[in-house]
Amino acid sequence: MAPINGLSDSSDLSLQLRSNENNNSKITHALDKEEKYGHFKKLEILRLITQCLDDLNYKEFSSQLKQIEGNSNDNNVEIFMNYIKIGNFKEAEVLVESLNLIHLSNPGDIIIDIHEEEKNPNIYSYLKLKYLIRKQIFLELLLGSNDHSTAISFLRSAFQDLRLHPDEIRILSSLMLLNEKDILKLNKIGWYDSVENSRIKLCEEISKMISPDTLLPSNRLLTLLEQSINYQKSQNLYYLRDKQKGEETYPLYQDLKFDKSNFPTRCIAQLNYHNDEVWFVKFSYSGRYLCSTSKDSKVIIYDVMNDFSIKHELLGSTKSVLYASWSPDDKVLLTCGMDLYFRLWDVESGQQLKKIKFYETVRVWSCEWLPDSSGFITASPDKKLVWFEFNSKTNDCKELYNWDLSQRIEDLSITKDGTKLLTITYNQMLEIYDLNTKLKIQSINIGKKLTSITTSQDSKYCIINVSPEEIQLWDIIEFKLISRFFGQQQQNYVIRSCFGNWDESFILSGSEDGRIYIWNRHFCNLIFALDGHKGLVNGVDWNKNGEGYYGKIFASAGDDKTVRIWGV
Repeated sequence: MAPINGLSDSSDLSLQLRSNENNNSKITHALDKEEKYGHFKKLEILRLITQCLDDLNYKEFSSQLKQIEGNSNDNNVEIFMNYIKIGNFKEAEVLVESLNLIHLSNPGDIIIDIHEEEKNPNIYSYLKLKYLIRKQIFLELLLGSNDHSTAISFLRSAFQDLRLHPDEIRILSSLMLLNEKDILKLNKIGWYDSVENSRIKLCEEISKMISPDTLLPSNRLLTLLEQSINYQKSQNLYYLRDKQKGEETYPLYQDLKFDKSNFPTRCIAQLNYHNDEVWFVKFSYSGRYLCSTSKDSKVIIYDVMNDFSIKHELLGSTKSVLYASWSPDDKVLLTCGMDLYFRLWDVESGQQLKKIKFYETVRVWSCEWLPDSSGFITASPDKKLVWFEFNSKTNDCKELYNWDLSQRIEDLSITKDGTKLLTITYNQMLEIYDLNTKLKIQSINIGKKLTSITTSQDSKYCIINVSPEEIQLWDIIEFKLISRFFGQQQQNYVIRSCFGNWDESFILSGSEDGRIYIWNRHFCNLIFALDGHKGLVNGVDWNKNGEGYYGKIFASAGDDKTVRIWGV
């Protein structure tokens, strides 16, 4: 590791690079910069090929192409980047003004007068680059050399001419209080375990600021090929992305071909263990188990990996069971139904851990675990919404918070990041609560009868079943309607839908006509209407966390007393 601001080897480096430039210019035969190949400039294509050959370690071929290209690159960029890598930050900053930087909008971290920006639109880019260099020096002093006194002195003097917002200085000052275990905070500020790694990351960040005319983005040809593949996939309504990234190899000699037969549209198993209508199905967080609830008062847990054999029949409810929720650690199953109780079951043993009733007349029709398994929230059509704390050691449940409501709750869902609670109400409202403050932060009038709600894995979206024949996709960050999906029937009953596949690129729903409807989420196209059930399909659920084959199956629950498993 070279010392900070060290000049050893840097002069030789500069001379060597400039010498190479001169040698190349002697043997190059100029290429017309405007000459085209199809709709593209020939020079740009050659530069992409040259970079790719370098990446593939075919240096002798790439060097020949560089001679044909001529001096298309700004050699100062190469010298500058090498200065950063060896820690010669003083010389690197001297070259900043000579670099061809792209225009960056100022988010406010550097204070610039509007008249200055009019005179020099790129002033923020140059100040930002100098800030990144000096921040790296500060980080190396503080975390690389553990020289706190020098780091403090540098912090006080080195950033004054950059006109940083006071918040930026406070952020840097706060690093004095961090330790090496605060990995995420350190990564966010620009420190990656070591001097070498941090300089590499800094080079990556700087490369995004330099005009691509002088410095190609890394792996540019590979990026273009991947964009082409992704575009072909996106244009196919039936493409089912694999969960295991990096394992697929794609042909370049011809376009991708997609086959409907790779989509799970075949009923591969029919589970006939209930004696009455099946109202609800849900896969566990790990994808190992599936549960179903029924009008027959039974809850059944199936072992997905063992041909959906029954692991447990949970008996105890005296009336129909409406809803079930898996704890995120798959250890406890929460159920609720028409007998006014909600129950907690041990998944491994099948034993009932707890049964709780609010009041003698208060019903509990939906329930959901918090993502950290610390508790759950129950909702009632009797205008009750209650947060319970759960003690996993004693199995005790303690009421933590009770919202004061004026409307019946039809269904609820909790975002996977644990920050929001969403409810749909009898008066056709979508209501969103902040779980940190417990305050209602948004209330949206949908204007039609609502039957169920489900949130996405990324906590950014929800889907709502809207009577009589619609599913709505909402952005719950911006609070706006994104898409509508039409076709299924839900005039009189509660129908539950779900996101499909691990990347949630599909929408699935049951229907009163006995079919399962599947839409492509991006295009909103209805791509399948699957027959199988005899009578109403109450709900569906995709095994999004299943591994391999088991991640490409989904389950459906029907009034025909069956649970059906769909696969390829």
